[in-house]
Amino acid sequence: FFKSTTQGSSVIMGRNTFESIGKPLPHRYNIVVSRALKELPGCFVAHSLEEALERGDQETFDSYIIGGSQLYAEGISEVDEILASEIQHIFPGSDTFFPRLDRDEWATELVTSRNPDSKNKYGFNVIRYSRVDI
Repeated sequence: FFKSTTQGSSVIMGRNTFESIGKPLPHRYNIVVSRALKELPGCFVAHSLEEALERGDQETFDSYIIGGSQLYAEGISEVDEILASEIQHIFPGSDTFFPRLDRDEWATELVTSRNPDSKNKYGFNVIRYSRVDI
């Protein structure tokens, strides 16, 4: 789902997220937000989320913030829609979480749901959160 949704779009990520992936994602305009990095092969390096969003708008029709938690927290006020994969498993030891959403500000819609299979060890749901006009 992630691959098909983000191909042809801009993906915005922090340095740690980029390092965990290990390379630019193919068929996407990769933007890495970092105050320290000057350049990164195959990526545009932005020094703020604002710069990353502006560059993403210049390069492609859609931009997706794909992590990490600091960018999620900073960007939540900037977006009208969130596509969230909710994995049906509890993983021990995680100290990084998506910001809590005020349920009065967001309408939800189930986009897709998958049970575990040969490609996916865990079942998951993809939920679309759309900002409600208040």
